[in-house]
Amino acid sequence: MSKHHILIFLFSFCLTLGISQKPVTIKLDNPSFEDYPQAGHTPQGWYDCGFTNETPPDVHPNNAFKVSKTASHGSTYLGMVVRDVNTWEAVGQKLKAPLVKGANYTFSLDLCRSESYESQSQTTRKVVNYNTPVIVRIWGGSGYCAKNELLDETEPIATFTWQKFSFKFVAKATHTHFMIEAFYKVPTLFPYNGNVLMDNASDIVVEEEKKIVAKVDSKKPPTPKPPKQTKKPDTPTVAETNTKEPIKETPKIEEPKFVEQPNRDNSKFREGQIMKIERLLFKPTSSVIEKESFSQLDKIYGLLLENPNLVVEIGGHTNLLVEDNMGLKLSTDRARAVAEYLATKGIDNSRLVIKGYGKSRPLVKETSAAANKENQRVEIKILSTNG
Repeated sequence: MSKHHILIFLFSFCLTLGISQKPVTIKLDNPSFEDYPQAGHTPQGWYDCGFTNETPPDVHPNNAFKVSKTASHGSTYLGMVVRDVNTWEAVGQKLKAPLVKGANYTFSLDLCRSESYESQSQTTRKVVNYNTPVIVRIWGGSGYCAKNELLDETEPIATFTWQKFSFKFVAKATHTHFMIEAFYKVPTLFPYNGNVLMDNASDIVVEEEKKIVAKVDSKKPPTPKPPKQTKKPDTPTVAETNTKEPIKETPKIEEPKFVEQPNRDNSKFREGQIMKIERLLFKPTSSVIEKESFSQLDKIYGLLLENPNLVVEIGGHTNLLVEDNMGLKLSTDRARAVAEYLATKGIDNSRLVIKGYGKSRPLVKETSAAANKENQRVEIKILSTNG
């Protein structure tokens, strides 16, 4: 092949690559979750992203679990649960076109909660109602169940009637896969049994920039402003007769809005309970907390503020790629950074114990990108409920 032909090939390849990366509206497979109604069956077009030792999500309505709500679209819908043994459900699929880095997208789902979702508790082995509200999280990734980027999430889904929930996000990276996950409302120090129903997923729509252009009619002269009216001296206005200054209302200072917190009844807590701080980001290989993580730490602050007798350990963990000494130092420094943030908000240092574990306690014994994100974390563990 001549040099000329090689240049033409490279130019064509780059042009094709550029075209393929142009953001487009993406249609999902089976967006209405249509399938034969049955328990433990992922609907066609979707892949089960739950835990290997757990059953898949359920296609409703069926006779199992006493879920009988009518679908909001089509004949069937998806039901997903979170469990009191710290496992939860999710489904994903490969996209027909990628989510492109930097592009704006919108997406919607019809969501609600079932009044009854009866199944056996894996903690007590008794039949209980999985009816506590959960949140829904949307992930982008490089594989069916990869959590490369959390794109958006809802508040706890408490409604018992179908409602449309909208998601808006800007992808920070290009993703080939899309995952929908049921998860616990955060922060929570103990897993619980809950459910969410979903139906009628929309296309993932790319939002074009809307430029608003003012139309000016050059032929039409501008409308003249009306002349100022002169006040009659014998007809004073209300403002003139009232010599007192108007009373200024004191601005309302809104309290930080936290999700539902446990009561001060410490019997709801137990020593050894562990909670991972979600979406806690640090600058690479440092203990500097990214600003977007402050809202997550404020939720931990709210939890400790509402429960003043709790004493907790702040434990830092790294992935398996770092060297032992570096991992121990980095995990300790990151735990200390979290403790310092909480202390500056007003939590007494005596309630905060710092511990760096390095890579000694991985959640996933792998070194993939997804595993690294799972392993490099900061966790809160209850050491005492009595101060």
